[in-house]
Amino acid sequence: MIYRISMERKGYHYPQRTIEQYFQVFGRMPTDTDLLDLDPIKENEKLDSVVALSNQILNFTEKNGIIMDSIEDFYYYWNEYIERKGEKTKLNKGEIVISGAFPDCDEIYKQCLTDALVVFSKAIIREGYILTFGAHPTFQELFFETARKTN
Repeated sequence: MIYRISMERKGYHYPQRTIEQYFQVFGRMPTDTDLLDLDPIKENEKLDSVVALSNQILNFTEKNGIIMDSIEDFYYYWNEYIERKGEKTKLNKGEIVISGAFPDCDEIYKQCLTDALVVFSKAIIREGYILTFGAHPTFQELFFETARKTN
């Protein structure tokens, strides 16, 4: 099931064409075959983008003209555009501290913890809180990279 978004653009003095975007939601990481199946759609010259969405933690990437992103981020950016018209006026609401390291456990649980921290840290930053974390190197690069891509 491929969905289409068609919406008038906001926030510019002169008339602009309507936003045209197609997206498909996957309950897994999209494969190269999935992207090839979406390829014919991007041939429409009035189309802004084709997006393959995953329910997994996925940073915005583009592959052969098709964007891959997480469902969470896709929803967040459309909500920002529709509700706030892209205005980035966020007040400092306070500070949230995250401190810790990986527990002694199987590797499979470390990925779940990492994914949860990415989602949690994105929410903290997007809602206008200051994210503070310890100097332990376990999650330091993860938080730096998440903050860089979120702001």
